[in-house]
Amino acid sequence: MRAYGLTIFVTVVGTLSSTLIIAMFAYPLSRKDFGGRKFFNGLIVLTLLFSGGLIPWFMVCVNVLHINDTIFALILPYLMNSWYVVIMRTFFKTSIPDSIVESAKMDGATELQIFFRIVIYLAAPGMATIALFNTIVYWNDYWINLTLINDPMLQNLQFLMYRVQANIQYLSANAGNLGTAAAEVARNLPSRSAQMAMTVISIGPIIMAYPFFQRYFVRGITVNVFKHALRVKIMFEEKAMKKMRMLLSVLAVCLASALPLAAAPYEIVWYVIGNGPAPDQPIVTKAVNKYLAEKKIDATLKLVTFDWGTYDSKMQQIIASGQPFDISFTASWTNNFRLGATRGAFLDITKLSRENAPKTLAALGDSFIGGSAINGKMFGIPANKEKAHHWGFLVRTDMIKKYNMDISKIKKFEDIEPFLKVIKEKEPQMYPLEAIVGENPSRALDMDNFADDQLMIGLMNNNKSSKVLFLPETAEAMALYSTMHKFYQAGYTRKDAAAVTDFNADEKAGKIFAMIKSLKPGKDAEMTMSTGQPWTQIDITPVVMTNRETIGSLQAVSRTSKNPAVVLKFLELFNTDPYLNNLINWGIEGKHYVKADVKDATGVAMIKAGPDKANYNVGTPWMFGNTFVNYLDVSENPKKAQMFLDYNAKALPLKSLGFDFDISKLKNEVTAIKNVYAEFMPGMETGTVDPAVEMPKALAKFKAAGIEKVKAEAQKQYDAWLAANNIKY
Repeated sequence: MRAYGLTIFVTVVGTLSSTLIIAMFAYPLSRKDFGGRKFFNGLIVLTLLFSGGLIPWFMVCVNVLHINDTIFALILPYLMNSWYVVIMRTFFKTSIPDSIVESAKMDGATELQIFFRIVIYLAAPGMATIALFNTIVYWNDYWINLTLINDPMLQNLQFLMYRVQANIQYLSANAGNLGTAAAEVARNLPSRSAQMAMTVISIGPIIMAYPFFQRYFVRGITVNVFKHALRVKIMFEEKAMKKMRMLLSVLAVCLASALPLAAAPYEIVWYVIGNGPAPDQPIVTKAVNKYLAEKKIDATLKLVTFDWGTYDSKMQQIIASGQPFDISFTASWTNNFRLGATRGAFLDITKLSRENAPKTLAALGDSFIGGSAINGKMFGIPANKEKAHHWGFLVRTDMIKKYNMDISKIKKFEDIEPFLKVIKEKEPQMYPLEAIVGENPSRALDMDNFADDQLMIGLMNNNKSSKVLFLPETAEAMALYSTMHKFYQAGYTRKDAAAVTDFNADEKAGKIFAMIKSLKPGKDAEMTMSTGQPWTQIDITPVVMTNRETIGSLQAVSRTSKNPAVVLKFLELFNTDPYLNNLINWGIEGKHYVKADVKDATGVAMIKAGPDKANYNVGTPWMFGNTFVNYLDVSENPKKAQMFLDYNAKALPLKSLGFDFDISKLKNEVTAIKNVYAEFMPGMETGTVDPAVEMPKALAKFKAAGIEKVKAEAQKQYDAWLAANNIKY
């Protein structure tokens, strides 16, 4: 309701203000006796032809006008519109007779009196047209909220609905990556019905407003114009001025009441991704600031949560504009970590972190920190969670039980074949093996890729050789592609596999028996919650620690931070202090969560939802700090922390941790290679083509595209990096 009321307020105030300003600007341009008419008309035409661009506009609003996170941001950007000025200027020029203006001047009226007492009434149809256009613009706007507003109290109706829909789409598509608790919710979220409901909510006021404006479109302005003008002069002279003064007074009070409060002397501004701004976030932040004062941290916290669908675009705008902030969540998949670091958006904290966050660094370990480093420098603090991955099968538990399958015999990829045959024969409605573009068994080759997966340049993940390889040239890849073609011919995969990219639909519909996935402890439970189908995981590759894990979840300090030392002291406390960590993750005990009667493996009470959980459900405990000090929800495995510790301990840290392949001088070759990939590799990876026939053609095209040059450059850079870091094989 707050968003609804805010939208109505902004629409009414914005429409009245914009229509009045446009009319006041257009009227003198329509008068032949106005000396600056040509200059201002030219200025209007110029702005119609050329735009200043999004980034300059954003910088002016934020750094010059300072209207971000204020009510002014929702009103001022749409106050003036050049096209509307042209419409009103033409209307005034063709519909307001000069004789009326001249008569009024002879009676002693000033220009303002003529405009407000005569012209504005005669121009009612034209102004109603502009008012309707403005009403639609203000009512339907969500772009200003997306670019200039972070304060949840200033989110309008359209942005709220946009955020809801974006979150539904994002969570539905990524349910498997959100953790056990969030996955069940994501699986059952509506989509189409939500769109229909939001449409009904949004169009109501516009439907009611249109008849009011419509009556002006059919009114003839030239009929009895002199009689009307005389009536205006006699009957409405004082009344009009009184109403106008009242209107301007009301506008002034409304706008003045929205003036932002003075900012605190210094505060840590922290941008994170999650379920969007929580209603109780101010309450939690207040508790955080109280605790920081107790711990002698000379700062306060402003936590700003953007939802899944808008976080990346919001952060790119904030970074590009130079808007000051202190911390932002960054990863390989959103708010791109490597890109932000190399472009100077994130601060080099190598020295500062040693001085201000030593316990955090000790908990992470040198190998993991090195994996997230760029050219030996530290630009972010990774979350302390699972630090490795391996690949294997997820197979349907109900099918295993139904056909009494002994899955202990599955040690490598090819071992799945007898079980696929059973499903093919006895469950014709199912696809025995998931194999589509982007989600197929070729991922189990698990190459230590130096760059984009489609470049396929890197190392085998066993630390046995520093020789850079091109994956399609390896015997391992050829063997897997041949097996996939064999499975395809046997009918174990979709016939249209090379043309399908949406894996969620088949998984949730229960059409998949087995699929290759990146695994970790409890992955089968997470997938069971997210798809609604029971899964059992089977490990087939070694557990390794690669650059992929080290940059999957980090907190980076902005180069615009005014006090990075105190920011890192805050992050040190957050990463090591269970109270602060759980306060930000779960909220206030007794309100947002309560302690349950069960305990985890370490003897710490597990938690469950409190009475006000819905008012603070950030949904991202995996993202924040040290997950080993997080409370566990009762739905999670009580041994989760130890499982992750054991998992991390047995992982093989690859010697390439921390290497960053610079492809800036190979852009043409990289683009050409990706084009060849798109032509050949989807068919090869899904088994729909015979690799014995197609691979020689593909390799010839890859060489023509420049793969040898890319491979040689990668080898050169990697050898230099190994020597610089004294790493040997």
